[in-house]
Amino acid sequence: MHVIKFLLATNLFLILCKQIPINPSFPLEKLETKCKPIGLNEYGSENFYYGKKCLEKKEDFSCIKAIQEIKEKGIESYFFGKTWDIGDYGMKFHLNRKGEIKIVEHGPDGTINIWKQKAKIYRKDGIYLFEDPIDKSGTKTEQFVIKRIDCEINDSNFDSKGSFIHFTFTNNEMKVLRHSALDDSPVYGDSKSFVLAETTKPLPNPEPWHKISFILSE
Repeated sequence: MHVIKFLLATNLFLILCKQIPINPSFPLEKLETKCKPIGLNEYGSENFYYGKKCLEKKEDFSCIKAIQEIKEKGIESYFFGKTWDIGDYGMKFHLNRKGEIKIVEHGPDGTINIWKQKAKIYRKDGIYLFEDPIDKSGTKTEQFVIKRIDCEINDSNFDSKGSFIHFTFTNNEMKVLRHSALDDSPVYGDSKSFVLAETTKPLPNPEPWHKISFILSE
C-alpha cells in the first residue's frame, strides 16, 4: 500500500496532468476569530485547555509563525532532523538532515516494522520534490513536485488532547476526489499530497482554527 494513495497510475497521470488545472485562486488564509469553548466539556469535566487563555492576535497563531519561519529559513531548517506523524495511526516519518525519510510502522501490539525503501524530500533545480515508496518491501518509488504547503490547526480532539499543528505538502493540481452525496456535484482536491503532523506536541495555548498556505512554485 502506498504511503500516499494515488488514484491514478503514473503513466495515466503523465497523460492527464495537463488536463488538471493548477489552482490559481486558492485562498492563502482561512481564519476563525474565536477558540472553541474553554472550560467544562459536554460531560462536565475540565477540558484540555481549562484555565488557559485563547490566543487572539493573528500574528501569534502557530501556522502564521510556522509558515513565516519556513519562508525565511527554508523547508530544510524547519522539517529536517525531526520525527513526524503522517496522519495514519502508528505510522511515523523519521526525517534526517539530508531529507531522507525512514518510514516506521508501530503496530497496536507493540510490533515495529521499518520499510526497506526510504522516502525523500529534496531540492533540484530550484524546486522541491517528494519521493514516495510504492510499498514497504520494494525498491521502486514515485515522485511529485511540492508546489504548496498547507499549515492547519487540527482541533478534532480539542477537549481531551488539545490542538496540534498539521502540514500538508501538495502538488497544487486539482482533480475530482469524489461526488457530493447531496447533489452529486464534484468535490475537488489535490491529486498528490502527504502529511507531516506533530500529534505528540499539543499547542500550549488554545487558538482559533486557521489554515495558512504557502505557494512554492506554479
